[in-house]
Amino acid sequence: MEMARQLLPLLAFLILHLMPSNAYGKHYLYKQILLNTGLPTTLNCISSDTKGFVWTGTKFGLGRFDGHEQKRYLHQPGDSTSLPGNYIYQILEDSAHHLWILTDMGVARYNYRNNQFISLKNRDGKPCIAYSICQWNHLLLLGGINKVYSFDLRTGAFTTFQELQHPNRFEIIRMAVSKGERLLCCSRWEGIYAIDLQTGRMNEAPFKCGKEISDMFIDSQQRIWIAPYNQGVRCFATDGRRMAEYTTRNSGLSNDIVLCITEKEGQIWFGTDGGGINILNPDSGSFAHLKHVPGDKLYSLPTNSINCLYRDQYQNIWIGGVYNGLINMREVHMKTYTDVPFGSSWGPSHNIIISLYQESPECIWVGTDGGGINRFNPATETFTHYPYTREDKITSICEFTPGKLLMSAFAEGLFVFDTRTGRKTPFRVIDEATTQTISQHGYSVYLHRNTPNTILLLSNHVYIYNVSSRTFSIAIEEKENPV
Repeated sequence: MEMARQLLPLLAFLILHLMPSNAYGKHYLYKQILLNTGLPTTLNCISSDTKGFVWTGTKFGLGRFDGHEQKRYLHQPGDSTSLPGNYIYQILEDSAHHLWILTDMGVARYNYRNNQFISLKNRDGKPCIAYSICQWNHLLLLGGINKVYSFDLRTGAFTTFQELQHPNRFEIIRMAVSKGERLLCCSRWEGIYAIDLQTGRMNEAPFKCGKEISDMFIDSQQRIWIAPYNQGVRCFATDGRRMAEYTTRNSGLSNDIVLCITEKEGQIWFGTDGGGINILNPDSGSFAHLKHVPGDKLYSLPTNSINCLYRDQYQNIWIGGVYNGLINMREVHMKTYTDVPFGSSWGPSHNIIISLYQESPECIWVGTDGGGINRFNPATETFTHYPYTREDKITSICEFTPGKLLMSAFAEGLFVFDTRTGRKTPFRVIDEATTQTISQHGYSVYLHRNTPNTILLLSNHVYIYNVSSRTFSIAIEEKENPV
């Protein structure tokens, strides 16, 4: 019948378009890079180069990932062209596309052509021990113990740039150049000091954060983000004025131990020790969270303890998880939900979906092929399963009356489903004989609310149900095209 043929594209449209969009947040796909080369599964740092390699630093060697496999680099005793040391602090590609690796036994530049390392040494032939590195104009600045070294990319000159007059051991674990050409030097245990790059003057930075600092980061707006250990994160202007403070007590931050910070598309990303990744919108102060969900191996973080975050030149985020190696994440615009144990909220009760009905933006009813009816909330991305329909094959669902749905169960018949109680009651079509015919003779009954007051039941005939009068009629069929 022509009416039936016109309804088929409508049903196809509903199946294609009623799935949740990314209006409720972005979805990410995670790929865990197996570290089968013997590298430790906890990373100290991540970097990438313009040749497409992703480099990882660990306590026991350097890793290079080419998109397919990992290669491991270690110090080889007696080989001056090997890695100087195995404990990797930081990795950086400079503006001339040289790759620098900071190790516990010295700094080295990687030679791509020969697959060798060239150690950086001072005039006395001694190696430079540095924990952090950044570029300022044509100079590479390297942070050591109570010293900042410089390497001139134009001349190759290596010198001591600045000595820090500090009474204690000041290991510079982070360095960054802020607005006004001030070099911020961050120590894990001794706070932050600032060096005026023009005058060489040094003083304690005007950021009230204490001495125990987990990480420091300067974003694209020149805001300075500092993570005092176990105290959340604070944001400062370059003059030291505190712009914001986020903790678990005053914001949506999920964990006060922030271990690493990066930026992507104006959002500030925080890696925490147990709270996953927190993504801050600096304008609104709101947080989005990426966390590990047990059982979800594709769309949730493999771990909630994040040791390092890195954004590459293609805006990809690379993650170093504690005991989870290198993790790549990328944004996806479609998410697949697979079946879960009955009663779990993280997926449908059956992996075959045969009907959909959207009641509201916050509620989509899902008919499964043997797992009954499910309710899906796109905002929370959670499912509700209903035991009274557990083994039913729900071929069609439509609106019925307030708080109730009309649904078709294959080889069982039609039922009115109470959305509050989760119970179903049989729905009679015309008389007992008709009800038995469409219920138990292998017919699939498809439902469509074609007007506010009528519902079409497509089976061996097209039945029209009037909701107000509770009466049925049968649509006139063309003799040449019977249903």
